[in-house]
Amino acid sequence: MKRLVRAIRKTTLGKRVLDDPLFRVLITSSGSMGWNLIYALFNGVLAIAYRSFWFLSMFVYYLILGGMRLLVVSPKKDRSAERWSDNAIMRTLGIEMIILAVVVSGIVCMAIAEKHNPSYNTVVMITIATYTFYAVTMSIINIVKAHKKKDATMIMLRDISLAGTIVAVLSLERSMLGTFGNAEDGFSTTMEIISGAVAFVLIIVIGISMIMQAKNNMKQKK
Repeated sequence: MKRLVRAIRKTTLGKRVLDDPLFRVLITSSGSMGWNLIYALFNGVLAIAYRSFWFLSMFVYYLILGGMRLLVVSPKKDRSAERWSDNAIMRTLGIEMIILAVVVSGIVCMAIAEKHNPSYNTVVMITIATYTFYAVTMSIINIVKAHKKKDATMIMLRDISLAGTIVAVLSLERSMLGTFGNAEDGFSTTMEIISGAVAFVLIIVIGISMIMQAKNNMKQKK
């Protein structure tokens, strides 16, 4: 194992991967952004195929989260101004999270009022379930990393990942209700209301926690 590490360290890329934590974050985040984009496009295709306002909303939601990730992992040299510091970005993302929570609650309300949740085929259901499992797994990994490193970049990536996972679970539940249930029955409606309310509260909490974390960090620097 030590020989392998020494061999990797001899290469320019390998040395940077081993010695630069931010570069490692950039690499792993690039993978997450890639899957995020693919899943966003998948939702866009479903929006067209099923003429679904829900999947169109998911398409836009995941594009926004992708933009947030891109902002977080942008080169540090571009953040010399105070308005682009990690704390300023965290505070901005916190505000955006609160706005997203309100938007998600509106999407859920419109979806319930629409009473149109079609049944989906096996491929669609497997894809949604697989991405949701992936999102949950990555959220757990990001929680562990953020807890160990206490780094602002990792904290922001963790929170963005959690926001994506919450809505992924919400989307999976709605898809399952449409496929195996009835959009017009009381049980499906009740489940969507409860899940939508929980998602709204959790994303609001994430947003507030990001704002408070940024505020505390700024106080400690003074």
